Amino acid sequence: MGLFKKEPPEKKAYWKAFGAMMKKPNAETFAAMEEACRAWPEGWQGYLFMALAYDVACAKIPFDPEKGAAYHKLAKEAGKKAGSDWLGVFYECYEESAGNFRLKEDYYPLTKNVRRLGAAMLFNYSEDEKHVVTDVALKKDDAFWKELLIHAGEGIPTKGGLFSSLPADVVEANHHAEPFIRYLNDYVNKNLEEKDQLKAADKVYKQYNAFVKTGRDEVTTQTEDMYGYMLGYSLMIGGGPYQILNGRQGFYQDIRINGWITLWKSAYRGNMPALHLLAQLFHTECAELIDFAFSKSYSNVGNAHEEAYYELVLMLEAAAKNRDEDADRILADLVRK
Repeated sequence: MGLFKKEPPEKKAYWKAFGAMMKKPNAETFAAMEEACRAWPEGWQGYLFMALAYDVACAKIPFDPEKGAAYHKLAKEAGKKAGSDWLGVFYECYEESAGNFRLKEDYYPLTKNVRRLGAAMLFNYSEDEKHVVTDVALKKDDAFWKELLIHAGEGIPTKGGLFSSLPADVVEANHHAEPFIRYLNDYVNKNLEEKDQLKAADKVYKQYNAFVKTGRDEVTTQTEDMYGYMLGYSLMIGGGPYQILNGRQGFYQDIRINGWITLWKSAYRGNMPALHLLAQLFHTECAELIDFAFSKSYSNVGNAHEEAYYELVLMLEAAAKNRDEDADRILADLVRK
């Protein structure tokens, strides 16, 4: 044996197929990827991309959640063989509802999947670590998520001639993918000059500010509520690309408190990912921050912990009655602890 362990040819072929698929997702590269996955049983990344591509009709791939479900099953099996803890956490996020329980109408199925993908990506993406694209030259995880989000809906055919417009479901899906695309772009470009960083961050803050001025009974499928969730989570983890906003435009001084306040405001207006996150972390070491942010978000607060708890219960009960398939489970966990 030499000093360096030689990489199996099946693994090298797998990552070559993965890179080709990322560059041009279509039936041909998917077939090659599937063959490479069978030859390298630990290769869950290829199955994951194909599953998500069918879920959001990425590029040339049609919208087919049934095919997506089959590939998700294969991804989970391969992830177990590879011992990937990251994949398990991703699926915990991706399989939760990501709608808005204040809505009187409903999102298109494509939009629902785009929102789920964006919410799960946000929770599982780190610029400093490679979790998915580990062995493709000059590519990092942001390329994986960008390919899916930027090209979401392109697999749905347009109707009409030369000047045909995009189908309504594609327009709506793109509308809700935009915050997460902006997040990825801003993360990659966070080494810009301060004035350019501030310009990018101000755009996000403007969209969020418009959202929190929306009455909770005025939420529609066009309301950009994912900006609130995205910004709240970004600040809550310590700023991400938007830490330059800290201390500006009325934000509270502590950047993480800003994030928790933003999540409360988002949950109050019906955003399910924000509500789920607050409820799931309520009985953890984050409780004190959640309580404090609640007292800053609501007026006339007495016992912040007790009142925050009851507010979460009320919102989860409302969510359970309106399109949130996970609210009952999350509520049961909240009450049990």
